[in-house]
Amino acid sequence: MIKLMTIIYRILSLLAFSLMFTGCGTSTVQDNIQTAVGESRVPQTAAHLTSKDKLYLAEQLYSKAMLAAEPERSQLLMQSLSLCSEVMEHPEVMPDVYTQSRQLCLQSISQISAQSLNAEANNNFILLAAKNLLLNQQPTQALQILAKDFNANQAEQWSRYHELRAEGFYQTGQSSEAVRELLIRQDLLTDPQSIEDNQFLIWKYLSPIPDAQLQELISAESVTDNKVLHGWLTLSQLFRQGHDSPMFNREVSLWLQTNPSHPVDLQFINKIIAVRENAIFKPAQIAVLLPMQGKLAKPAKAIIDGIAASHYSRPISDNLQLRFYDSS
Repeated sequence: MIKLMTIIYRILSLLAFSLMFTGCGTSTVQDNIQTAVGESRVPQTAAHLTSKDKLYLAEQLYSKAMLAAEPERSQLLMQSLSLCSEVMEHPEVMPDVYTQSRQLCLQSISQISAQSLNAEANNNFILLAAKNLLLNQQPTQALQILAKDFNANQAEQWSRYHELRAEGFYQTGQSSEAVRELLIRQDLLTDPQSIEDNQFLIWKYLSPIPDAQLQELISAESVTDNKVLHGWLTLSQLFRQGHDSPMFNREVSLWLQTNPSHPVDLQFINKIIAVRENAIFKPAQIAVLLPMQGKLAKPAKAIIDGIAASHYSRPISDNLQLRFYDSS
């Protein structure tokens, strides 16, 4: 009995000790963040922070930037933008933290002066700004950012650049231009999984092209000269005729013979078929009805933020579309 009481006492003591530090933990961390920002020790400070504390650090950097002159102002805003983007990418970010990070990202983007950044920082700004604008369904603004000077030395950055341009064109309904961007990106990729993911993305972007436009693209002389693009277009046309007809296997064999050097092979075609069959049982769109006005508007917004945070944490190429409707 005495031994048991001793164990219980120790457990309670440890619990009290833990609670004591939990109560002052946030304050202590935020005090340290404020000190680090004042002393320009941000990289070391951010390494081990939670998403919420990273957001607090980004807010402090933003506030400091508003009081600074160029080029320090834009440099601080870039740090804030980078941190906010990291927070939004975290798989377990809380909905309110995600929403605040997204808003702070947009504020930072609008305040940054590209002329105050060096070449490397400017490249990072273009990629981060475009990504956040696309997440906020602002493709026109994203494409405008991506039209600025981009002079990266790394294939990985160029790959990301063309992926974002493709997403921007896709969101504005320019699917054929999106496909062209991904074909450029394909030549920059070396990892087999990245190459296959890019091919699936090309296939996705081909889907919305109307049949008549697809035929025009196939017939166009400028496209015919591009054998890889022409192969993708004719393959898309072949699938639209149905992949369960008796003639389909023969048509696929003929396509493979006609396009012997095309990156798509029979194995990838079989994967396309499997994905299409699985898609029959998966929704392409989800509609969420919530009362966005009245006394239930506040809890409804919290639900929306939670769903949006989960949705936008998916890869930018995800097929699922999310729509919110006011039911009040």
